[in-house]
Amino acid sequence: KGTRPMSVYSNTIHYKECFVTGSHGSVPRQHELAVQLLAQGKVRVAPLITHRFPLSQIHRGFEVMQRREGMKVMLHPWEE
Repeated sequence: KGTRPMSVYSNTIHYKECFVTGSHGSVPRQHELAVQLLAQGKVRVAPLITHRFPLSQIHRGFEVMQRREGMKVMLHPWEE
């Protein structure tokens, strides 16, 4: 979840026989369950959406995200 780039020396990893492991923290079954809960209306996500933009204003949506001004930005592709 880091926000900064990380430098790694591949020779060090190779010669010291290090392992680099990444982790996401969930498995496909958890994603399936999340989709089911959303489809059944058991999880309220509407309060998380702080900004809504038509697709023509996608640049504004990205600006909001880059400035970290909102929780979630939603784009409406068929609205003007």
